[in-house]
Amino acid sequence: MKKILRIVLITIGVLLVLLITIPILFKTKIETMVKDQVNQNIHASVDWSKFSLSLFRGFPDLSINLHQVSVVGLEPFEGDTLVGLKRFEFRVNPFSAIGKNIEVKSVLLDQPLINGIVLEDGTANWDLVQVEEDEVKYVPSEEWEEPGKMKDEKESLTVSLQRFAIVDGRVSYTDAAMDVEAELSDVDMELRGDFSMEETELELVLNLQGINAKYGGIRYMKDGNLGLDLITAANMVENRYTLKKNEINLNGLVLGAEGEVTVLENGALDMDLQFFSRETSFHTLLSMVPAIYLKDFESLKTSGNLLLEGSIKGIMVDSLLPDAALVLQVTDGYFAYPDLPKDVSDVQIELKVDYRGTDMDATTVVLERFHLLLGGNPFDLTLQVDHPISDMHVAGEAMGMIDFASLQDAVPLEDVTLGGRLETDLRWDTRMSYIEQEKFEQVDLAGTLMIEEVKVEASDILVPVELQKLEMVFNPRIVKLVTMDLKLGTSDLHLDGELSNFIPYVFNDQTVSGTLNVKSRLLDANELMPADTEDSVPEESEVQSDEEIDVAPPDSIAEPGQTKIPENINFNMALDMKRVIYDQIELDNITGVLKVSEGVANMEELSLNVIEGSVTASGVVDTRGEFTEVDVLLDLNEVDIPSSYKTFVTVERLAPMAKYCKGKANVKMQYHSLLDAFFTPLYESINARGRMFTRGLQIYNLNSFVRLSELLKNEKFREMAPDEVDVNFTVRDGRVMVDPFDMEFDDSKITVSGSHGIDLTMDYLLDMNIAKSDLGEGANELMNGLSLLASGAGIKIPESDYVKVKASITGTFNKPKVRTDLSGNLKSSGETVKAVVEEKVMEEVEKVEEQVRDEASEKADKIISDAEAEAEHLIEEARKAGDELVKEADLQGKKLIEEAGSNPLKQIAAKRGAEELKRQAEKQSANLVREAVITGNTNDTT
Repeated sequence: MKKILRIVLITIGVLLVLLITIPILFKTKIETMVKDQVNQNIHASVDWSKFSLSLFRGFPDLSINLHQVSVVGLEPFEGDTLVGLKRFEFRVNPFSAIGKNIEVKSVLLDQPLINGIVLEDGTANWDLVQVEEDEVKYVPSEEWEEPGKMKDEKESLTVSLQRFAIVDGRVSYTDAAMDVEAELSDVDMELRGDFSMEETELELVLNLQGINAKYGGIRYMKDGNLGLDLITAANMVENRYTLKKNEINLNGLVLGAEGEVTVLENGALDMDLQFFSRETSFHTLLSMVPAIYLKDFESLKTSGNLLLEGSIKGIMVDSLLPDAALVLQVTDGYFAYPDLPKDVSDVQIELKVDYRGTDMDATTVVLERFHLLLGGNPFDLTLQVDHPISDMHVAGEAMGMIDFASLQDAVPLEDVTLGGRLETDLRWDTRMSYIEQEKFEQVDLAGTLMIEEVKVEASDILVPVELQKLEMVFNPRIVKLVTMDLKLGTSDLHLDGELSNFIPYVFNDQTVSGTLNVKSRLLDANELMPADTEDSVPEESEVQSDEEIDVAPPDSIAEPGQTKIPENINFNMALDMKRVIYDQIELDNITGVLKVSEGVANMEELSLNVIEGSVTASGVVDTRGEFTEVDVLLDLNEVDIPSSYKTFVTVERLAPMAKYCKGKANVKMQYHSLLDAFFTPLYESINARGRMFTRGLQIYNLNSFVRLSELLKNEKFREMAPDEVDVNFTVRDGRVMVDPFDMEFDDSKITVSGSHGIDLTMDYLLDMNIAKSDLGEGANELMNGLSLLASGAGIKIPESDYVKVKASITGTFNKPKVRTDLSGNLKSSGETVKAVVEEKVMEEVEKVEEQVRDEASEKADKIISDAEAEAEHLIEEARKAGDELVKEADLQGKKLIEEAGSNPLKQIAAKRGAEELKRQAEKQSANLVREAVITGNTNDTT
């Protein structure tokens, strides 16, 4: 007995050792295999935080676990997480891990987060796996090599699946191509069966909670539930699956199904299924209405009978769909909430849908009857649609009244307040071809639709909506919009006019045309747009200084336009809007004609008042591209300059000097640019040419003029009032180029030319003719120095009332660099000195010659002798005078340099002046001597 017990204990011990050691022995091999399979077959970045093996978790199978798994897409989904998992487990036959074929028996996804994305071009982020062969091959990595095994030997990964499970999953799906959004907040699924057998029984249990779905911006399901409990006989050889036991539960609607599905060799599905409602209570159908299902559904009092059945039969592959049929009947339906005063009764529905996947033109939809009493008010609807492809035929009637207050009293609407009523008496019977070919005599369309005093308030609506009145009269040719009076918060809107081609627009997405009169006393767009809480309050370090202007953001980060004009509308709209508010912009008295066609708005003499002036605009706004394109002729009259800077970001970026100006501006220009989602220009796309004329212009504390005033020591440049300025400008590639224009202030004149960019860089030249009365201290010092030099040489400079100053302004508006140039004045003074010296020498020579001629007859010899002596004396005097002129120029130049002090501008000007005076003095000295020699020789010859 002891021996037997010992054997048992030893056996158990060996098993425990094996259970512990086997996972350790094969962990490296299996993890390497998994990594290689992932890298070879998945086009994504896959990672996990921990890899573990255990024989205890799934004994007798080997449990392989990857913890915190993430699958992140590559281009064009780089950075987007496709799948995230708390744990990914698959169990394998432990003995197969020793051999070449590793057999997978079950897969578990624990708390998966799946994010499906489809781009507008149809590219899906789950197209990651690239498998070329039926069997997944595994080639071991060089990091691990089984002893005694040749490198060219291959291992394979086979699937003998018996269980696939998802626990507590979440799924989101966004399809930009189809405009679909869907979300599942809680997914649990278990699929069991032996896929390795030729014939097996598959059992599927699926529970989906929190189903939300939108298509085309319309919500079709909110917080719905779906449950499946299916048992299917599967023929794995023929890929045929036959339903044996099943139950489908959608919200409260319980359906049954029977039939089979066969997977063909080309991947197509051959379907032959029938479905039917297991319950005949009207109560179950109401669960499909979100507003009813989500609020006290179990307490709902109902009566009435339900018949729901249908079929799906045919091939489904690529764009080919099988035929489908649906029959829905409700008789004597009734429901009421015990806490609400009104009910819905006498519900009668007969609906038949026959969809033909093989011949879609044979599809028909027939709503033979839809009738109900809502709070005692009857409403009836019939509809028939056939030949939807070749020539759609639409017929039907709508008659009755819906009191929205009664609806709220009969159905609990969470966070929504309704009021008002809808009345209609409308019939229609036509084919699309009748309208397209304008055979209006064959169109039967007549009736009215009126909606009055409708009020809607809800938590997800920014402002209360009040449709005071909407009245439409229908006939075969046009739909007459008698009136539409709408209030949105404090805003109001009134429309009236006529629409043509209305039915093809509604049923066949064709273009609707019409003329509309649009009137409003106030339209506050700020009320109607969600508040942007991001960056609404800047951080303390981000608050802009009054002395600085921000550089325009780069166009590369601009968000494409979201507001699109529908391309299937063609309206001529006459505008009469008293006031429109958008952001900080307030527009008054908007009048004109706006023609909208094929996604383009054409403005014809659109006029409005803004910032104390008026604007007239003509041109086009094209919303068809990625960014909205604007090409308009603008005529602005008497616009207030400070207000325009504060109101329009375009003025702030293209004319930053407007921040330091007062007065009125008149601007006429041809403007072209692209706009982003917030209707802000892409500055580098701006191309414009125009003219600006100002009245009462004042310029104060402009950084570049402040710097100029500091250099010239004249406060007049800080605040100037040039009043009228006439400027021609061009904007190209984000840079404003200004043609030369004049500014006058006091008795002085400034000619300005140059350019600046949206990056705030400047390159301007100021050519100034400044009256001496307007000279600053610095300029006066320099001019006084020049005058002193001339007077030291015995020369008087002619008086002038003006001084020429050239200023070059570069750098940026925040940090301008200013350089002045007075060389124009220095050159003029040098030429004046030269002329005066030459004139003085000639006067002396002529005086001597005249004396010689008067005394020639009496004392010729003496005169000649004296003339020779005088010539020598004249030469000597000329030499002395020249030396004295050079000496005096040198002294005055040094004095001027000393007086310049540390002022770099004055030093440069003083040095230039000193060098010029000395050069001119040396030149004049040589000329004096030469002229004296010539004069002496002439006298001697005479």
